[in-house]
Amino acid sequence: MSEAGAVPVLACNALAKTYVSGPLTVPVLSGVDLAVRGGERIAIVGKSGSGKSTLLHLLGGLDVPSSGSVKLHGRDLSTMDEAERGRARAMNRWASSTSSTTCCPSSPRSRTWPCRC
Repeated sequence: MSEAGAVPVLACNALAKTYVSGPLTVPVLSGVDLAVRGGERIAIVGKSGSGKSTLLHLLGGLDVPSSGSVKLHGRDLSTMDEAERGRARAMNRWASSTSSTTCCPSSPRSRTWPCRC
């Protein structure tokens, strides 16, 4: 299979997240599409309150989208239980600058903040 046709390591399709609190509905993300192939590095940037942390939580399987899907190596994260998602984060050494999404066995932070991987 050519690299251009390879299954992305991480992908999301029509990803959306809405928070509801009583009568208040706050759409945070809407229609996010992303494909990250092996060897690629990405940066998620935006102004404060634009949904960066929410997106990272969804991509890392730490939160559940309101709609859309997140796939890791072609497998939908919604089909994995919490332990499987934790192992997937550990195996892929996912880490981010958001402390709550840091889950990396080689990270110095993992020595003081054990993750559930």
